[in-house]
Amino acid sequence: MLGMIAMPKKDRVLELLESGRMKVMVEGDNFAWAVVDSKDGYYDTIIKDDLEICTCKSFIYRRTCSHVKALRTKISFEEVITVPKLMTLNNNINTFFEGGIPLGDMILICGLPAVGKSLYGYELTCCYLASYRDKNALLILTEERAKNTLNIVLDRYSRKYNLKVKQAEWFVEGDEKVGKQGTKMENVVKEFVITKNELKPDIGDDTGYLITAFIPNLYDIMTLIGKPGVFTTPDVMDEKGYQRWRDLPGGVYHCQKSILAQFIERYNIGWVMTDSITQPVKAEWVLSQSNFPARQQVYAKWLGRYMQICSYFDVTMINIGHGVPRGAMDFSTTAEEKVWGGVNVMHSHKYIIRIRRMPRRINKVEVPDYNAKRRFYLDRWGTKEDNRPDTEGNPEYVVLKITDEGFIDPLEEGKKLPVPKKVTKTKKKVKIKRS
Repeated sequence: MLGMIAMPKKDRVLELLESGRMKVMVEGDNFAWAVVDSKDGYYDTIIKDDLEICTCKSFIYRRTCSHVKALRTKISFEEVITVPKLMTLNNNINTFFEGGIPLGDMILICGLPAVGKSLYGYELTCCYLASYRDKNALLILTEERAKNTLNIVLDRYSRKYNLKVKQAEWFVEGDEKVGKQGTKMENVVKEFVITKNELKPDIGDDTGYLITAFIPNLYDIMTLIGKPGVFTTPDVMDEKGYQRWRDLPGGVYHCQKSILAQFIERYNIGWVMTDSITQPVKAEWVLSQSNFPARQQVYAKWLGRYMQICSYFDVTMINIGHGVPRGAMDFSTTAEEKVWGGVNVMHSHKYIIRIRRMPRRINKVEVPDYNAKRRFYLDRWGTKEDNRPDTEGNPEYVVLKITDEGFIDPLEEGKKLPVPKKVTKTKKKVKIKRS
């Protein structure tokens, strides 16, 4: 199914170009940069030293902000463009996305642990394979228990979508080198290089395969999306000793020639799901630090390159991540937000699906095997006609819109949240009676 998205008219774009309020520069066939006026519905973006700085809070990481991506998408002389949509069996999702999940974008599925994020991601993957039988899907698993969950639900979803899933496994292994970096910090760093890259069975030009790859280490993932033959390691970039990811010259461009990109192109991959993006970042060198920029930069580099692969090869990328507190939906830097990687996780995705937890009093676990029991939860999930959870606590699927103020619930749009009254304590005057 095709959905229609309105684009700016050609005359208006030409007017902005002639007035100097919009500047477009294209490098090769890959990127378009612009400086525009937000009064016309665009986001202000500043180009300086090959960096795109978004005014939402000055994100200086290369092309990782979804404001910037949306801006580049809007630079078109076409009044209307068509976007392919994936119709799901969940009417709530189809309503939120106005006809189905849009393909060719990065989507985040977030929620608290054990709420069913992976289950719904696997279901969408089977739905994609059933709808686009001329493509293959790739699952990048970073948690050992993800394999068990996949084996439990795959057969069930195959019957649900009348799909005979053909499975293949992508074996990715690498060598690890440990050494000291610098004399001042004496930081121990690990370098990885991919030594084994094979697909079993070799599917050739066949389609309809669900390919799985177990890549538990962040360094291996960064090596997959980096320039082949170049080590990807954390590096000390400033005098204060903060460990930051090595910023290779043109590193974002290298991802188009990376091992993952070559694999996507070779095996006709149209859907990539990473389960999850939370676990690999729990590397020892990240957790041992208290500085926020290091964790921000890890997500920015990783998801930024994911975004480029997504756009360049026109694949849909589904990422599973833990829940983000409501306070992190804005651009704050609270302690809770730092735990989940900060707003770079939110800004790198064009759409967000949040799954709320179903209370145990509604869905009691009566068998020891919790994974085997919870696979039936999705069939029992539902919402009211107004797409809001009822009093029983049924979960909802929420697509959060991105604005200058942050991510907001579409159903809450236009509603003014009550402002808490400030309580001021006043000292009571005590009258002293004089005799």
